[in-house]
Amino acid sequence: MQEGRLFGSPNDRYNDRLKAFSDRFYHPLLQKPYPLDPVRQGIATIFPETRLQFLTLNSCWEIDQFHRTRASIHPDAQARLIAEADRQIDQAIKNTDVKPEEYLRIGVWHHPVADGERGIRNREFLGNLQTSRVRVCLTGDVHEMRRDLIDYWHDSRMHVIGAGSFGAKGPDLSEGSLRLYNLLEIARDFSNIRVHTRQQPKPHGAWKGWNEWPMPDGSEGGLPYFDIDLTQKNR
Repeated sequence: MQEGRLFGSPNDRYNDRLKAFSDRFYHPLLQKPYPLDPVRQGIATIFPETRLQFLTLNSCWEIDQFHRTRASIHPDAQARLIAEADRQIDQAIKNTDVKPEEYLRIGVWHHPVADGERGIRNREFLGNLQTSRVRVCLTGDVHEMRRDLIDYWHDSRMHVIGAGSFGAKGPDLSEGSLRLYNLLEIARDFSNIRVHTRQQPKPHGAWKGWNEWPMPDGSEGGLPYFDIDLTQKNR
């Protein structure tokens, strides 16, 4: 401590910040505790019957009441996650003709990657996901509808889809934002993902399509969905 200045450092209970999340949400859903050690907070979940795999990360492992915008991805957690995801696929395709690249990998974390104020600071982690065949990422936090394309010029381009503002309270909503959420319709051959956007114009009112996505041919009007072409290659 210096005169006029106060410094704080994490103590042995710092990682217990997420214990309530584990006890009240994660454990009731999955029947196992959420790991409180940040290094173990990269979790892979595979569905061999549909060839989907989710790679989830905790982007708030450094966030607390004094540092509310300190979003980042723990590099060791990501390394462990990718190793476990590879192990899951190797086990799932053992004694089959399925190839690892025939799985669709989807990344999931909370904070956006294209927001200078509230977004993730160490964006270099995205490159590791790209080289690990993650094609689509789902994020939240900004409470507005958003879509981004990472490295659009590259064959391993990655599509980032914002979760919208479903469940956000008034103070957390961006100015003029409705309550919105996305529903993903994934083609069985993973050639395309149609992202349906739903809106709730009035609190507690009915939900309906959000007809604001541009028409593919550039004509007037809007659609309540947009398509992601996963077969597109750069020329």
